Amino acid sequence: MMATFKIFLTMILLLLPFDFAMGEQGFAAITMTPAADGGETYTLSMQVLALMTALSLLPAALITMTSFTRIIIVLAILRQALGTAQTPSNQILIGLALFLSLFESFFLLCYQTRFYSGKIQKFCRKVGKIFYLFRGSS
Repeated sequence: MMATFKIFLTMILLLLPFDFAMGEQGFAAITMTPAADGGETYTLSMQVLALMTALSLLPAALITMTSFTRIIIVLAILRQALGTAQTPSNQILIGLALFLSLFESFFLLCYQTRFYSGKIQKFCRKVGKIFYLFRGSS
């Protein structure tokens, strides 16, 4: 116990001068400077942090916001039902599921925009007129 403490204390005393020498240089990890066009420029470390955060949250968004999970489960069950153990590899199944989920998201976005501009707006106007009539009668 005492020997471990002596080794630890010796290491701290040996590394202490390096800490003071490195502390004087000063490295600004988080710096924001105003740009010429009125925008803001962040340091490279902040840009890398933002990029790594976005890249780490992208798979979670893919799984939760698209039908990727359902498609990959159906493809895995289909592979098992066909009796092929690992013939289409997991990479191919994930690629197909990714393509199908992004294709479906794009298709639904186009359909939703067209549907909202047509039927939903007409329905909202009709409901608004009915609400206005009931409101005016009381």
